[in-house]
Amino acid sequence: MEIVRITDTEGRILDDALLARAESVHRQLRAQIPQPYAARMKEIFATGAEMVVAVEGGEVCGVRYFGSPSTPWSARRSIARILWPTPIPR
Repeated sequence: MEIVRITDTEGRILDDALLARAESVHRQLRAQIPQPYAARMKEIFATGAEMVVAVEGGEVCGVRYFGSPSTPWSARRSIARILWPTPIPR
């Protein structure tokens, strides 16, 4: 398993295709995210938020977005807590 950045530290999207692949996993966890997904996530990233995904076997199996200008630095570094859909991939 590897952790792959979707955004850089400024909230710019590094991989649009990977963001699109993360949508189904993210919606399992946060079904209320408005459509269209990519547009909403771009709004969130524009505030300075960042996103990483866990990838195993080429499939996205977890997501984590974190941080904004109002989030303390220590919280912005908490990328180890990945959100998993059910069931947890093994």
